[in-house]
Amino acid sequence: MLRMTSEFRQESERKVAEEKAASARRLADTRRQTEEQLRKERQITDHIMNVLRELPPLQTAMELGDLALLEQELTKWKLEALPERFGEGKGVVEAVVKLAKERVVTWRG
Repeated sequence: MLRMTSEFRQESERKVAEEKAASARRLADTRRQTEEQLRKERQITDHIMNVLRELPPLQTAMELGDLALLEQELTKWKLEALPERFGEGKGVVEAVVKLAKERVVTWRG
């Protein structure tokens, strides 16, 4: 009886140790995934902040209808050389620059 109790206790301790190790692995994996997700979200936020910082002068020139100011702002924007700092917002930047170029053509008419 004592031997059975001892064996049962050892088996239980082994199972507890295995569960603790498995739990620690799951926790480490979850932390790694969370850190990776946060890194990606920060990168996307940085891209959005770059777009929000750099596009307003071009948009303002379009909204004001100032052809000279719009042409001046467009000299800063080359579609083929848009920097990677815009990330996924690059498509939005391209669309706004194309719209601005179309407005210049229309206004010169």
